[in-house]
Amino acid sequence: MQGLLLNFEVEDVDAEWERLVAGEGLRPELELRSEDFGQRHFVVADPNGVLIDVITPIAPSEEYAGQYVC
Repeated sequence: MQGLLLNFEVEDVDAEWERLVAGEGLRPELELRSEDFGQRHFVVADPNGVLIDVITPIAPSEEYAGQYVC
């Protein structure tokens, strides 16, 4: 598999979702969602197929964070 994925950390991923997907009409490759490991994000592709992962860090789930408690 080949390709390029760019990650952009933003203050408000929900606002960027509204701007890029709802407003500009970009088609999401991955819908807006919160991940247990501590990210709220979505993925879109640019016209050349470069994937763009738009991320806002969030607190990880207790279960996920508990895996790293010593």
